[in-house]
Amino acid sequence: MLVLLKLRQRYKEIFFGLIYLCILSDIRISAFFFAKDVKEFYFVMMGAFLAFDRKLFAPFSKFVYPFVGFFLIALLCSFFYPDDATVSLQKLFSYFLLYLIGPNYITMLYRNDPRNFINFFVYFIIFLLTLSVVLYLPYGSVLSIGGRYSGVLGNPNALGLFCAIFLCLLFVIIDLEPQLFSANQKRFFLIVILLNIILCRSRTSLISVSMFLIFTATFKRSSMFGFITVILFFVANAYILDIVQVVAVNFGLEDYFRLKDLEKGSGRLIAWAFGWQIIQEQSFFLGKGFSFTSYNFDLNLERLALLGHQGNAHNSYITFWIDTGLIGLLLFLYGFVNSFLKANKYTKLALPAMFSFGFSMFFESWFCAALNPYIIQVIFIIVLAQLPRIADIEKEKELESENENEQELNLALA
Repeated sequence: MLVLLKLRQRYKEIFFGLIYLCILSDIRISAFFFAKDVKEFYFVMMGAFLAFDRKLFAPFSKFVYPFVGFFLIALLCSFFYPDDATVSLQKLFSYFLLYLIGPNYITMLYRNDPRNFINFFVYFIIFLLTLSVVLYLPYGSVLSIGGRYSGVLGNPNALGLFCAIFLCLLFVIIDLEPQLFSANQKRFFLIVILLNIILCRSRTSLISVSMFLIFTATFKRSSMFGFITVILFFVANAYILDIVQVVAVNFGLEDYFRLKDLEKGSGRLIAWAFGWQIIQEQSFFLGKGFSFTSYNFDLNLERLALLGHQGNAHNSYITFWIDTGLIGLLLFLYGFVNSFLKANKYTKLALPAMFSFGFSMFFESWFCAALNPYIIQVIFIIVLAQLPRIADIEKEKELESENENEQELNLALA
């Protein structure tokens, strides 16, 4: 199927096929387990197509440039991996491919047919989220985990994160292309996204979305006012949490916000303490390669489970620090911030999105895995902001078409 699509130059379908596989691979239903293996082969094939059709993708995206130092340090760290180093190298390779392939596919597809590409992307995600809500009514038990709605993703927090990132992306698209969607379409999109976030009861996502909306309002007034708001938010972070708890109690929302789990830290405090212990003992300046975090948490799975912990480090910063050391973490943050600063030249929503994502990265390790449906949306925001606007691209194509017609006419007359 991939080869046939490639021969027909159907790169849009190939790109969205990857996103769909990433979503399917996160669903915890046995019928979709195939997607975890298929997406890796699929992704490598996309890289091969990029190499074979270099002229079609040229000029290439420079998205990966600010992260080159990070990838070099990560490669060095992989040689210190305590087990089979191929595991670390494979994960590093897939992560590098994402930063190389994703931006180039987005850039090429946008340049060729920007309006259709953006519309298809937004409608595709909205359709999946709408379908989830509709199916939740008759099949709530299938689309729920632990009594919480999980929709098209593997768990409620994953769905909340997915929707929070997509909300930021949608706002950026609307800011850059305000005429692309009607007012009613925008309202419907917003209702569907917020409904999914509310149903999944993800505290992190609710706060991330609130941060994005507040910072968007302040940064649009002025950058200085925006940064002051960001500083105030992080300084008053502990007090904000107390206010949320008081409001939840007064409105009878203790169960919705799971205040009992909040007091215990939901196992994250245990994970962070264990992660910090690994950093001090083994990975302070240089880590031991991608997957070293998983390696340590798997070795201590039973002990951590008895303490109330499930999963991994639940923190992207700690995961990067363990895997690549402090040097790798700082190089990653340089690339991350640098990319959003470039995007900020074209949309004032770039920095609010960056701070929103940065906040959620404190509570999940989602930015440390390549083939998930989250990072590709972040890349989409950064790349899209730096591309020409749809009207400019369409006007340029009209001029090219007129020049070609004029050349043909001159040749015919000659």
